[in-house]
Amino acid sequence: MPSDIGSSVTPGKLYQQSRDLLNRFSEQEWPESILVSGSQTVQKKKIIVDAIINSLWTKRKNDFYTKEMISKMVEQNEHPDYYHFGTDRIKIGDKKNPDAGSVRHLLDKFLIYSSKFSNVRFIYFEDASVILNEAESALLKSLEEAPDKTHFILSVEESRQLKETVKSRCVEIPLSIRPDPKLTPIDPWDKFWYFSEWKETSAFKTMLDAKWIDYIKDAFDRLSYNSSDFIIFESMGWIDLRKKFKDENQDTQSLILKLSFLPLYCAIRDRSINGKAPEIGAVSLPAFSEKKLIYLGNLMEHFFRRLNVRYFNTRSPAMNVVFFSFLSKLMNAWVK
Repeated sequence: MPSDIGSSVTPGKLYQQSRDLLNRFSEQEWPESILVSGSQTVQKKKIIVDAIINSLWTKRKNDFYTKEMISKMVEQNEHPDYYHFGTDRIKIGDKKNPDAGSVRHLLDKFLIYSSKFSNVRFIYFEDASVILNEAESALLKSLEEAPDKTHFILSVEESRQLKETVKSRCVEIPLSIRPDPKLTPIDPWDKFWYFSEWKETSAFKTMLDAKWIDYIKDAFDRLSYNSSDFIIFESMGWIDLRKKFKDENQDTQSLILKLSFLPLYCAIRDRSINGKAPEIGAVSLPAFSEKKLIYLGNLMEHFFRRLNVRYFNTRSPAMNVVFFSFLSKLMNAWVK
C-alpha cells in the first residue's frame, strides 16, 4: 500500500511532512509495516529510532521506566520490545538454533511472545536491502499479518531495491534529509558532498578514513577529456578501488563505486539543467553537446541502477562486469 504523501510538494515540505508523519505515528498508531525510503544517513536513522523510542515510552506499561532509560536500552539493543537488524546481510538462520539477527530468531524467539515493557513492539531493519532472498520470503506472512501491536519498519535507500511482494505489504514514506543551505561549505568539493546528502553515511566515513575522497578529487582534476582518461577511470572504478577496499564486502564496494562516479553524474546534471537549479557539482566539464550530455546522464543512471540490482541473494553478481560494461560505453561517447 504505497503512500501518496507529498505527491505535489517541494522536497523541503516533503521532508517535513514525512518527519511529522513519523512523529504522529509515535504518539498515536503505527501501520503494521512501513518502508522508509531515502538516503541512508545518520540523521535518517536518528529520526526513525527517536520515533520508536517515543512510542515505546508513551505506551509503556510501567511508569518506572523513564524515557532516558528506554532510550539507552534501545541504543544498546536491549529493550525486550525492540528488535534491530543492522547493515550486515540478513540470513534466514538455522532451523533448530537460529543466531540472533537472523529472521528465524526473530520469528521463533521474539514474535511468538507478548510485549513486556510497552504495549507496542518494533522490528527495525536499518538497511532492508541486505535481506537475503530466503529470509525475505520467510518474512512475508509476518509483514502482512503482524502480531497485534507489532510494527515493522524497513529503511532503504530506494524502494526498488526490494521485491514487489515486500513493497506491496508496506506503507512507503520518503524521508530524504534536506541539507541546510545556510550551512553551505565554501570549498566546492565540501559543498558537493554536503548537498549530495551522503556526507553523514557510513560509506562516506569509510571512504574518508581510507583517504578515498582526496583520491577521487585528484582523479577528476587529472581528466583530459580524451582517450587517456580510460586509465584514470579504470583505476578509480576497479584497480585502485579493489586494492583500497579489499577487506570490505561487495555491498560496500558497490556503494563506494557509485559514490566515486557521483561527482561526474552531478556535473552532467548541472550542465544539462543549464542554471535552472543551483549547481552542486565539483567537476567542470568541457563544452559537451546536449545530445552527449543526455546520453551520458542516461548511461550513468543505468550504471547506478545495475549496482543496486540483486541477483541470487546478492547485489551485482560480478561488479567487474557491471563496471567495465559501463566504462566501455562511457569511453565510446567520451572521445567522440
